[in-house]
Amino acid sequence: MGTVYAKDQGTPKNMDQHFTSKMMHKKQNELQDSHYNKEQDFEKHQNMQTRVIHLQTIKARVDKIHIDGLGRTKDDIIKSQVSELFKAHDFQEVIMRAHKVRGKLEALGCFKNIGIFIDISEGPNATPEGVEVTFTVREMKRLMGSVNTMVGNNEGSVIIGAKAPNIFGRGEKVQVEYAYGNKSSTNINISAIKPLLDDWLHTILTGSLYSTSSDFPWSGYTERDNGLLLDVACNSGAINILKHNFQYEASFRQVSCSRQASFSVREQCGPSLKSALRHICSLDKRDAKLFPTRGNLIQFSSEVAGLGGDIGFIKNELLMQSNWSPHKYLTFQLAAQAGLLRSINNDMKISIIDHFFLGGPLNVRGFDIRGCGPRNEGNAVGGDVYWAAALHVYTPLPFRPGRNGFGDLFKLHGFINGGNLSNFTAKLANNYKENMKIFTDNVRCSVGAGIAMELGSVARVELNVIMPLLFVRNDALRQFQFGMIKIITMMTIHCSRQCWPPEESFGAKVNFCLFFILSGCTLFHFISAISEGPGFLPLKWMPEKITDTQFLQYCTICQGYKAPRSHHCRKCNRCVLKMDHHCPWINNCVGHHNHGHFTAFLASAVGGCSISVFILFSWVVTLLSVKPIPFPSPPFFILVLVIFTIGLSIGVILTVGMLLFFQMKAILTNKTEIEDWIVEKAYHRRFGTDEKFVYPYSKGWLFNMKQVFTWDCSPVGDGIHWPVIDSCDQFTLTKEQLVQKVDKRKRARKFRIIEPSYGSWVPIRYGCGVLCNPPYTDETRIKLNVGDVVIVTRWRRYWLFGEKEQETVNDVPVKRIRGWFPRPCAIEIIENSQYSFKSSKSD
Repeated sequence: MGTVYAKDQGTPKNMDQHFTSKMMHKKQNELQDSHYNKEQDFEKHQNMQTRVIHLQTIKARVDKIHIDGLGRTKDDIIKSQVSELFKAHDFQEVIMRAHKVRGKLEALGCFKNIGIFIDISEGPNATPEGVEVTFTVREMKRLMGSVNTMVGNNEGSVIIGAKAPNIFGRGEKVQVEYAYGNKSSTNINISAIKPLLDDWLHTILTGSLYSTSSDFPWSGYTERDNGLLLDVACNSGAINILKHNFQYEASFRQVSCSRQASFSVREQCGPSLKSALRHICSLDKRDAKLFPTRGNLIQFSSEVAGLGGDIGFIKNELLMQSNWSPHKYLTFQLAAQAGLLRSINNDMKISIIDHFFLGGPLNVRGFDIRGCGPRNEGNAVGGDVYWAAALHVYTPLPFRPGRNGFGDLFKLHGFINGGNLSNFTAKLANNYKENMKIFTDNVRCSVGAGIAMELGSVARVELNVIMPLLFVRNDALRQFQFGMIKIITMMTIHCSRQCWPPEESFGAKVNFCLFFILSGCTLFHFISAISEGPGFLPLKWMPEKITDTQFLQYCTICQGYKAPRSHHCRKCNRCVLKMDHHCPWINNCVGHHNHGHFTAFLASAVGGCSISVFILFSWVVTLLSVKPIPFPSPPFFILVLVIFTIGLSIGVILTVGMLLFFQMKAILTNKTEIEDWIVEKAYHRRFGTDEKFVYPYSKGWLFNMKQVFTWDCSPVGDGIHWPVIDSCDQFTLTKEQLVQKVDKRKRARKFRIIEPSYGSWVPIRYGCGVLCNPPYTDETRIKLNVGDVVIVTRWRRYWLFGEKEQETVNDVPVKRIRGWFPRPCAIEIIENSQYSFKSSKSD
């Protein structure tokens, strides 16, 4: 911040009423003595009477301004920055304006280590109230370089930069950055900056040439941009709180898709040329950027593309934020944002990279990045209208550990946020009622709490536990915004090094190595389960013999038959080989290819957390014992974090351990979760008869284990053909499935809708019974209108599951609409009767 030094060698005449020159010299001597001898200073202050001096009552004016250390910097740019110092009328204003000028000099990017010295004005032209202000500066080198690392855009990068500041002496700057990512991506940015500081707008001109590459696996494509950006930045207002950016961008963009990208994403692939004008206006009155306690922020951006090239649209975004603190330990933050994207004409297109996306820690927490909104075959395709809102509350940590120090960087954080992303229907441009349904239909909402940490006033890290309240089946959820295993690992290493150092005993070495092996296995198998994937059945798959198709089910989405043990996943939107379930932890299915890695991940996580509980609990017992502890006493915050980590570890052991139990049961019996349900219905269908159903794939627990657990966890077989017991064939289970489908259709009943169903996950209007007894599944809740007919195949006391009857147009198949809806919405249709009655609420 710089240091302000005040020196008084003579008292102006009009200041005698405040203090005498003798008193001023006395106080200066006392302050000097306190610097060298604290004990003498303490004794003097015990006997000295404190006197308050109001600096705003001391008349002062600036006679001269000195700048020491100038080399190549021109005088005119310095004069424009320091001239406002001459407008000061009292000593307090001199100090405040001097600090403001120091900030403006730092903003030039020409100097470092700027110091301020204020002295009484002397000489023949000195005024009675005059002072002289001296700025001591040190100019930056002509050429500077840096090497940094960055994690972003779904990869880590090494950034090598070079810049030449203050080239011509008026704040001009040229900088070059080269970034190389771990996915072999390269980014280059060359910028030239020229400030125009003589005008009252403080204009800064920037021209950039760039070549960037970004990977978006959530949408299944990679973007490569080469272009030019011209920017004119203006700061206006009394304290420069109002900022404008006027930009022109011309870019050549190349979109390439991944191997598993959907057809709608593949349609967007190829080159495009964009030429656009952009205006960004922001009004920022917040007292801080990361954790503001008061003040508001309003930011509006508008972009018009279509001045050339084949991309044309009008894009508007609005961001608002309000902060207030009813108590010094309590801060509320209300934020809202919205956006609208419209095409200019039919001759120009809008690319997928211009769409809005929703989900992630920057807008709607509790959902994966781009996890909300329209999706196609598992890929987020974005939308052209969105909104998001959030209410946050921040408080310091309990008992204020590390007060006025490291502890002030942490805050407890609670929030509720929500939003929606959809497509604006151009055909209904004048029907505002239909387009306003984005605020009521398919709204996503989540609530959570955690700890937020400030990193160097430039970034924040959050550890949140989140519960989604409203979501759509295809949404990608993320209930933990930070890896719990990482926290457990770091705290365990810290405590193990203190209470049981590995260099002290052989047992400690074994414990330390075992924990590191389990931690490494957890990370390895977690990444392998994600990267390997479950294995997908090829699109339009057909059996080798055409006659075998009579024993198989047909998938209308994949346009092929389902191989034995294959099932279609609605979230992955593909038929999965030996599908067990779709796991939100790896955001992927567990199937034939990654079943071994997934089970090994669960086992190593449970084992590592068990060791963590032992180490962390031993650390707490050692700390709280009456004996002297063998390590430095930790701060209270560390104790709280260790206890919190113990709770996390126990939670992981219980939840993951239960899932591990079910996975081991499935492996030992060679029966997936879906197949277990099929077999259960097969036994139920044959109950009371002499017919027995034999499960075809279980050939003993040892053989079953060898099918999954190999030395590298790679699967045995191709996932289509399976070894079966002697009395069965490849299609024994698929035949049973087809019979169950026929029985299901026979049991189906028709219901007519008498009250509309809005597809809500929290239906309040139908009573407490419907609200408090939902079906415990993530299957869709469907919207139905009065008069619709639904074929119901599953019953609950308060809910029904069925498929809406729809008419085909010109023999074109329509998209099936099936899911759950409240039972009070419908009455059963009795065939061959002119009457119908309301369905009973008992099964």
